[in-house]
Amino acid sequence: MVKKINSIKRKLLLKYNSNKKQDLLNEIIFHLHNEDLIDLCEKKNKELKHYKYLFLGNQQVLKYLNNEKVLVARNFKKNIENLKYFTAFTGWYSIWKNRMIRSKYLTLLEYDVTLSDDFEKKIESKLNLDLKAIAFLPLSTRDLNFVENELWVKDIFIAIKQVYEIDIKSYIHTLSRNNENLVWSSTSNTCFRHDIFIDYMLWFEPLIPFLKDSKYSGHAFERSISFYFFIHKIDVHFIPDILLHHNLDSHETQN
Repeated sequence: MVKKINSIKRKLLLKYNSNKKQDLLNEIIFHLHNEDLIDLCEKKNKELKHYKYLFLGNQQVLKYLNNEKVLVARNFKKNIENLKYFTAFTGWYSIWKNRMIRSKYLTLLEYDVTLSDDFEKKIESKLNLDLKAIAFLPLSTRDLNFVENELWVKDIFIAIKQVYEIDIKSYIHTLSRNNENLVWSSTSNTCFRHDIFIDYMLWFEPLIPFLKDSKYSGHAFERSISFYFFIHKIDVHFIPDILLHHNLDSHETQN
């Protein structure tokens, strides 16, 4: 019954949230938490054309205060910047809740990535295929860091079981047994078609109360993207070798 109610609610909200004109094919949004990182991104990514920065956390914004490319999450009415361990997800939440999407696709990146010079071109060359999602760092679902690290996944296992009545660990094990080549996206850096992004956010929102107080909620969020793709049988197109994620662990949760 709970699952059915959530499904009906998501369909209604998806229709409402998607009712906005998209001016661009794809927009890249970097998530970061200090102005030095903006400086670094500007130096590293001179080839990019359609991009913005979403400033998270509570550090001061001075140099870029009036820069149209810099959005400050805490300045938007709807934000969860107080939930710092959700890391980049707090930015995703602001994008969604404040209806910032202005493109058919949006590429959501963390600050600690290195991109190839042709990153944007490689992505856009695939988008005419009407892909639902693009990811960059495939890893076997049998890798221990996916669903076997209890610290990172125990809370989201409970959440998905409570909200959607799915034993996600058993579900992933079954998929892995049936397909030894199955991979997950081992980083939150993802390019979504806008309606898929909105549906993912609608799916994830009921899980927030179960995760918001956990130091490891960022790891749960990262894995939830692939959980969502697997549960909803969404084909993800992988483009390897154009993004490197350095996993700098700014919140000291890697253990």
